[in-house]
Amino acid sequence: MRDDTNPHVAPTQIATPEPDPHFIKSLPPDSGTAPKEKNWVWERAMTNVKNQGKCGCCWAFTIAAVIESHVFIQTKKKESLSPQNLLDCVRNKYGRENSCTKGSMLDAFKYVVEAGGIETDKDYPYQEKQADTCGYNPDKKSATVKDFKRVETGNENLLRDVVGLIGPVACGIDASDNAFRFYKSGIYNSTSCGQTMDSINHSVVIAGYGTEAGLDYWLVKNSWDSTWGDGGYAKIARNSNVCSIATDTYYPIL
Repeated sequence: MRDDTNPHVAPTQIATPEPDPHFIKSLPPDSGTAPKEKNWVWERAMTNVKNQGKCGCCWAFTIAAVIESHVFIQTKKKESLSPQNLLDCVRNKYGRENSCTKGSMLDAFKYVVEAGGIETDKDYPYQEKQADTCGYNPDKKSATVKDFKRVETGNENLLRDVVGLIGPVACGIDASDNAFRFYKSGIYNSTSCGQTMDSINHSVVIAGYGTEAGLDYWLVKNSWDSTWGDGGYAKIARNSNVCSIATDTYYPIL
Protein backbone atom coordinates (compact mmCIF):
# COMPACT_ATOMS: atom_id res chain seq x y z
CA MET A 1 0.00 0.00 0.00
CA ARG A 2 1.22 3.49 -0.81
CA ASP A 3 1.92 6.08 1.87
CA ASP A 4 1.50 9.04 -0.48
CA THR A 5 -0.80 10.80 1.94
CA ASN A 6 1.14 13.29 4.06
CA PRO A 7 0.69 16.70 2.42
CA HIS A 8 4.17 17.64 3.62
CA VAL A 9 6.13 14.74 2.09
CA ALA A 10 6.76 13.21 -1.32
CA PRO A 11 4.87 10.05 -2.32
CA THR A 12 6.22 6.89 -0.69
CA GLN A 13 5.26 3.23 -0.51
CA ILE A 14 4.05 0.81 2.13
CA ALA A 15 4.03 -2.88 1.29
CA THR A 16 0.64 -4.59 1.34
CA PRO A 17 0.56 -7.07 4.28
CA GLU A 18 0.47 -10.73 3.35
CA PRO A 19 -2.24 -13.09 4.68
CA ASP A 20 -1.45 -14.24 8.22
CA PRO A 21 -2.59 -16.96 10.63
CA HIS A 22 -3.74 -14.52 13.32
CA PHE A 23 -7.13 -13.80 11.72
CA ILE A 24 -10.14 -13.68 14.09
CA LYS A 25 -13.86 -13.75 13.24
CA SER A 26 -15.22 -13.28 16.76
CA LEU A 27 -14.31 -12.66 20.36
CA PRO A 28 -14.87 -15.30 23.06
CA PRO A 29 -18.54 -15.52 24.19
CA ASP A 30 -17.64 -14.26 27.68
CA SER A 31 -16.02 -11.07 26.38
CA GLY A 32 -19.04 -8.95 27.25
CA THR A 33 -20.88 -6.25 25.32
CA ALA A 34 -19.06 -3.29 23.85
CA PRO A 35 -20.19 0.14 25.09
CA LYS A 36 -22.12 2.44 22.77
CA GLU A 37 -19.12 4.74 22.59
CA LYS A 38 -15.48 4.50 23.54
CA ASN A 39 -12.69 7.06 23.64
CA TRP A 40 -9.28 5.80 24.72
CA VAL A 41 -7.95 9.36 24.58
CA TRP A 42 -10.28 10.33 27.42
CA GLU A 43 -9.04 7.28 29.31
CA ARG A 44 -5.45 8.49 28.93
CA ALA A 45 -4.39 5.42 26.95
CA MET A 46 -2.97 7.41 24.04
CA THR A 47 0.42 9.14 24.07
CA ASN A 48 1.02 12.49 22.40
CA VAL A 49 0.54 12.67 18.64
CA LYS A 50 3.86 12.29 16.81
CA ASN A 51 5.09 13.55 13.46
CA GLN A 52 6.62 11.18 10.91
CA GLY A 53 7.82 14.16 8.89
CA LYS A 54 9.36 13.46 5.49
CA CYS A 55 9.81 9.73 6.09
CA GLY A 56 6.84 7.70 4.92
CA CYS A 57 6.99 5.22 7.81
CA CYS A 58 3.44 5.55 9.13
CA TRP A 59 3.47 1.76 9.56
CA ALA A 60 6.18 2.10 12.25
CA PHE A 61 4.40 4.97 14.02
CA THR A 62 1.11 3.07 13.99
CA ILE A 63 2.51 -0.13 15.50
CA ALA A 64 4.49 1.77 18.16
CA ALA A 65 1.37 3.76 19.05
CA VAL A 66 -1.00 0.80 19.30
CA ILE A 67 1.44 -1.10 21.52
CA GLU A 68 1.83 1.99 23.75
CA SER A 69 -1.91 2.15 24.29
CA HIS A 70 -2.28 -1.53 25.21
CA VAL A 71 0.66 -1.29 27.61
CA PHE A 72 -1.12 1.56 29.40
CA ILE A 73 -4.47 -0.26 29.48
CA GLN A 74 -2.91 -3.32 31.08
CA THR A 75 -0.23 -1.79 33.31
CA LYS A 76 -1.05 1.95 33.63
CA LYS A 77 2.54 2.51 32.48
CA LYS A 78 2.69 5.29 29.91
CA GLU A 79 5.77 5.45 27.72
CA SER A 80 6.39 6.65 24.19
CA LEU A 81 7.75 3.75 22.14
CA SER A 82 10.22 4.05 19.27
CA PRO A 83 9.12 4.10 15.62
CA GLN A 84 12.82 4.44 14.78
CA ASN A 85 13.48 1.05 16.39
CA LEU A 86 11.00 -0.45 13.93
CA LEU A 87 12.16 1.62 10.97
CA ASP A 88 15.77 0.47 11.40
CA CYS A 89 15.19 -3.13 12.41
CA VAL A 90 12.15 -4.52 10.58
CA ARG A 91 13.86 -4.28 7.19
CA ASN A 92 16.96 -6.02 8.53
CA LYS A 93 14.77 -8.86 9.80
CA TYR A 94 12.21 -9.23 7.00
CA GLY A 95 13.45 -7.18 4.04
CA ARG A 96 10.61 -6.29 1.66
CA GLU A 97 11.88 -2.71 1.69
CA ASN A 98 10.39 -1.88 5.09
CA SER A 99 11.66 1.68 5.24
CA CYS A 100 10.75 5.31 4.54
CA THR A 101 9.41 4.11 1.19
CA LYS A 102 7.67 0.85 2.09
CA GLY A 103 6.54 -0.96 5.19
CA SER A 104 4.21 -3.56 6.64
CA MET A 105 2.29 -3.48 9.90
CA LEU A 106 2.36 -7.27 9.84
CA ASP A 107 6.16 -7.35 9.59
CA ALA A 108 6.44 -4.76 12.37
CA PHE A 109 4.33 -6.84 14.75
CA LYS A 110 6.28 -9.98 13.85
CA TYR A 111 9.53 -8.16 14.55
CA VAL A 112 8.51 -6.97 18.03
CA VAL A 113 7.32 -10.47 18.96
CA GLU A 114 10.47 -12.18 17.72
CA ALA A 115 12.93 -9.53 18.92
CA GLY A 116 11.46 -9.75 22.40
CA GLY A 117 10.47 -6.10 22.71
CA ILE A 118 10.75 -2.50 21.60
CA GLU A 119 12.65 0.46 23.04
CA THR A 120 11.37 3.91 24.01
CA ASP A 121 11.67 7.08 21.98
CA LYS A 122 14.04 8.39 24.64
CA ASP A 123 16.47 5.49 24.22
CA TYR A 124 16.00 5.12 20.46
CA PRO A 125 15.00 8.59 19.17
CA TYR A 126 13.40 9.33 15.81
CA GLN A 127 15.76 10.56 13.08
CA GLU A 128 13.30 10.97 10.18
CA LYS A 129 15.46 8.62 8.11
CA GLN A 130 16.50 4.99 8.20
CA ALA A 131 19.83 3.91 9.64
CA ASP A 132 22.03 1.38 7.86
CA THR A 133 21.93 -1.00 10.83
CA CYS A 134 19.50 -2.03 13.57
CA GLY A 135 20.44 -0.49 16.90
CA TYR A 136 17.97 -2.36 19.11
CA ASN A 137 19.29 -3.11 22.60
CA PRO A 138 17.18 -5.80 24.32
CA ASP A 139 18.46 -4.62 27.68
CA LYS A 140 16.62 -1.36 27.09
CA LYS A 141 13.31 -2.80 25.93
CA SER A 142 10.31 -1.04 27.43
CA ALA A 143 7.45 -3.21 26.13
CA THR A 144 7.00 -6.77 24.92
CA VAL A 145 4.37 -8.37 22.69
CA LYS A 146 3.52 -12.08 22.85
CA ASP A 147 1.32 -12.18 19.76
CA PHE A 148 -1.09 -10.14 17.66
CA LYS A 149 -4.49 -10.59 16.05
CA ARG A 150 -6.04 -9.47 12.80
CA VAL A 151 -9.74 -8.63 12.73
CA GLU A 152 -11.92 -10.17 10.02
CA THR A 153 -11.84 -7.96 6.95
CA GLY A 154 -14.79 -5.57 6.72
CA ASN A 155 -16.40 -6.70 9.99
CA GLU A 156 -17.04 -3.36 11.69
CA ASN A 157 -19.19 -4.89 14.42
CA LEU A 158 -16.29 -7.10 15.47
CA LEU A 159 -13.90 -4.18 15.09
CA ARG A 160 -16.13 -2.11 17.41
CA ASP A 161 -16.11 -4.94 19.95
CA VAL A 162 -12.33 -5.17 19.86
CA VAL A 163 -11.85 -1.42 20.26
CA GLY A 164 -14.53 -1.16 22.94
CA LEU A 165 -13.58 -4.21 25.00
CA ILE A 166 -9.86 -4.70 24.39
CA GLY A 167 -8.23 -1.51 23.15
CA PRO A 168 -7.08 0.56 20.17
CA VAL A 169 -6.43 -1.09 16.81
CA ALA A 170 -3.88 -0.43 14.06
CA CYS A 171 -5.48 -0.07 10.64
CA GLY A 172 -4.72 0.75 7.04
CA ILE A 173 -6.73 3.33 5.14
CA ASP A 174 -6.93 5.07 1.78
CA ALA A 175 -5.95 8.60 2.76
CA SER A 176 -5.21 9.95 -0.70
CA ASP A 177 -8.29 12.18 -0.87
CA ASN A 178 -7.46 15.85 -0.32
CA ALA A 179 -10.44 16.09 2.03
CA PHE A 180 -8.59 13.76 4.38
CA ARG A 181 -5.13 15.16 3.78
CA PHE A 182 -6.36 18.59 4.83
CA TYR A 183 -9.00 17.44 7.33
CA LYS A 184 -9.75 19.81 10.21
CA SER A 185 -12.95 18.71 11.91
CA GLY A 186 -16.29 16.90 11.56
CA ILE A 187 -16.91 13.35 10.36
CA TYR A 188 -14.98 12.44 7.24
CA ASN A 189 -17.26 10.42 4.95
CA SER A 190 -15.77 10.20 1.48
CA THR A 191 -17.13 8.23 -1.47
CA SER A 192 -14.04 8.91 -3.60
CA CYS A 193 -11.64 6.63 -1.72
CA GLY A 194 -11.15 2.90 -2.16
CA GLN A 195 -12.49 0.00 -0.09
CA THR A 196 -9.99 -2.74 -0.97
CA MET A 197 -6.57 -3.81 0.25
CA ASP A 198 -5.00 -2.44 -2.92
CA SER A 199 -6.33 1.03 -2.18
CA ILE A 200 -4.69 1.27 1.26
CA ASN A 201 -1.88 3.82 1.32
CA HIS A 202 -1.59 4.93 4.95
CA SER A 203 -1.96 3.56 8.48
CA VAL A 204 -3.45 5.05 11.64
CA VAL A 205 -4.68 3.91 15.05
CA ILE A 206 -8.39 3.54 15.81
CA ALA A 207 -8.60 5.12 19.27
CA GLY A 208 -12.35 4.94 19.80
CA TYR A 209 -15.78 5.27 18.27
CA GLY A 210 -19.07 7.07 18.84
CA THR A 211 -22.06 8.77 17.25
CA GLU A 212 -22.43 12.44 16.39
CA ALA A 213 -25.55 14.04 14.92
CA GLY A 214 -26.86 10.56 14.12
CA LEU A 215 -23.73 9.47 12.24
CA ASP A 216 -21.52 6.71 13.63
CA TYR A 217 -17.78 7.33 13.46
CA TRP A 218 -14.33 5.95 14.25
CA LEU A 219 -11.86 8.16 16.11
CA VAL A 220 -8.39 7.77 14.58
CA LYS A 221 -4.96 8.94 15.68
CA ASN A 222 -2.66 10.04 12.85
CA SER A 223 1.12 10.61 12.76
CA TRP A 224 1.18 13.97 10.96
CA ASP A 225 1.68 16.10 14.10
CA SER A 226 -0.95 17.60 16.37
CA THR A 227 -1.33 20.54 13.97
CA TRP A 228 -3.11 18.21 11.52
CA GLY A 229 -6.82 17.54 11.91
CA ASP A 230 -8.36 17.97 15.34
CA GLY A 231 -5.25 17.87 17.50
CA GLY A 232 -3.80 15.08 15.36
CA TYR A 233 -7.06 13.06 15.34
CA ALA A 234 -9.92 12.61 12.87
CA LYS A 235 -13.41 11.14 12.91
CA ILE A 236 -14.12 8.76 10.03
CA ALA A 237 -17.62 7.49 9.23
CA ARG A 238 -18.32 4.02 10.63
CA ASN A 239 -20.25 0.97 9.35
CA SER A 240 -19.58 1.33 5.61
CA ASN A 241 -15.84 0.57 5.48
CA VAL A 242 -15.08 4.15 4.47
CA CYS A 243 -11.65 4.37 2.83
CA SER A 244 -10.92 0.72 3.71
CA ILE A 245 -10.73 1.45 7.44
CA ALA A 246 -11.99 -2.04 8.35
CA THR A 247 -10.01 -3.91 5.70
CA ASP A 248 -6.64 -4.46 7.39
CA THR A 249 -6.71 -4.13 11.19
CA TYR A 250 -4.46 -5.49 13.97
CA TYR A 251 -4.05 -5.38 17.73
CA PRO A 252 -1.36 -6.72 20.08
CA ILE A 253 -1.51 -9.44 22.69
CA LEU A 254 0.87 -8.47 25.50
